[in-house]
Amino acid sequence: LSYKSVLFCHSSFMGSVQSQHGLSFLIYSQNQKILYDFGKNSSFISNCNKLGINLNDIDFAVLSHHHMDHSGGLNDFLNANETCSVITTGDINIKYYTKLMGLFKISIGLKIKKEYEQRIIYNKNNAMIGENIYLITEIPSQGNSNFINNALFMQDKNVLVEDKFEHENAIVIDEDGFLTIFNSCSHKGVLNTIDAVKLYFPNKKIKNYI
Repeated sequence: LSYKSVLFCHSSFMGSVQSQHGLSFLIYSQNQKILYDFGKNSSFISNCNKLGINLNDIDFAVLSHHHMDHSGGLNDFLNANETCSVITTGDINIKYYTKLMGLFKISIGLKIKKEYEQRIIYNKNNAMIGENIYLITEIPSQGNSNFINNALFMQDKNVLVEDKFEHENAIVIDEDGFLTIFNSCSHKGVLNTIDAVKLYFPNKKIKNYI
């Protein structure tokens, strides 16, 4: 069975680990260790050290989407683990913003050092990425009423447009025909994500959505 360690999130019940807005999961499945997101900064690495987790033991990493509260620690991770690749669904060159008071744009996107770009694997299609581990990228956005998305934008040439979240993905683990879905912010909607998983796995049951 798979299980996860929460390396970084907005709150903590353990006084020894750090917490702030952001997210990072370490997922264990079939003797594989998958890092899903990197938190807002390098704090998740400090938490790994306190939890006795060796970053060099991670087999591969996945970035759920390109916002800084999930990608901020990416450069620090690639510095700490010199061999691991990172799978992403979005173009690393697209810039993302929010607006302060609806007027002033603030960058909230991925900032990756040039020296690490060759370790980024771009995959925009649904795919098996490990033993019984799948990347789901083809998530519809119809009917999504997530009001938070109204304040999130991407740059198209020199114009800010509504973020379509084509850079968002989910991880699915298949355990004997029962599926566990890992997602982060579910910007495209939980139900839309579930529909995408059902379409890819028409004869299997969803057990968990995390």
